[in-house]
Amino acid sequence: MQPEALPPRRSPIKSPLVLLIAVGLAFGVGFGWQYLEASKLRRQLQAAQEQSQVQGLETTLTDVAIATLFGSYEEARTGASAFFTDLQTHVSNLGSEAPPQFESILGRRDQLITALSRSEPGAKALVDQMINDFSEATGRPTRSFPMGQEQEHGPSLVPEGGPDTVQLPQPGEEAQRPNTVADTVRG
Repeated sequence: MQPEALPPRRSPIKSPLVLLIAVGLAFGVGFGWQYLEASKLRRQLQAAQEQSQVQGLETTLTDVAIATLFGSYEEARTGASAFFTDLQTHVSNLGSEAPPQFESILGRRDQLITALSRSEPGAKALVDQMINDFSEATGRPTRSFPMGQEQEHGPSLVPEGGPDTVQLPQPGEEAQRPNTVADTVRG
């Protein structure tokens, strides 16, 4: 009878080496997945920050328009100065990705600031044009403010006598309350 053959003996080095390779491979897959996820989240964060900056610029420009509309030229000038400073920072952050219209808007900084500091009535038209150009540059709907004249979409928000006039009821007349959403729902 022949002696039974013993199973071949495994080298003690191969077993830990296979385990080490498996652990390294698992770590690499996990690291790669997390890296891709972090990259995706970083891009989403950058897009949200850019959108937030654009909305902030739009809000500042809207504040300038409202101040101009009501004749608060100094407040409008201060807001316009902040708008141009923030827009310049935004353009610097975007680099070559900045829309070319932003440079055109920045080129009109001195003209608008001067018109507002002199309380020129033409500043209203400059602000309105600035809003249209900014909206076009950002791909947002164009928003035009009624700067004291009739608009296609309805009458101006400015009272007939100008932004600083208030229509008071005559003695014996009842003051009219403006229509509200609640009045529309009730009616």
